[in-house]
Amino acid sequence: NVNDLILVGQSLAAKDIDAFIVSADNVVCNALNVLIKIADENDIPLFVTDESQVYKGASVGHGVSYKMWGNKSGHKAVEILKGREVYNKIEPITQEGLIINREACEKQGLLIPESIIERADSIM
Repeated sequence: NVNDLILVGQSLAAKDIDAFIVSADNVVCNALNVLIKIADENDIPLFVTDESQVYKGASVGHGVSYKMWGNKSGHKAVEILKGREVYNKIEPITQEGLIINREACEKQGLLIPESIIERADSIM
């Protein structure tokens, strides 16, 4: 829950960690603003695997594109609804996205090399 996230975030910040890394976890994502506040106050970069969390204040998002995932799922649903036999039931999503939030990077004390910035799909 949110209270646990506050305690864990503050405890980790007190241990002088190098970064927070959050994978796609519903509890953490729903309360990400708490972790962003802790990251901002302690100069700890926050990395996420869900690109949309960068818009909330994470420094960097790198991971699977949920937009592409939804697109592929929609195409697969159309095939099934048209009665086509689906042979490849599970198709891996291999396209990843990289989003950088410059303002969050500054707040969280993260300097990103130009070589990484050049690879970003989006920079805010």
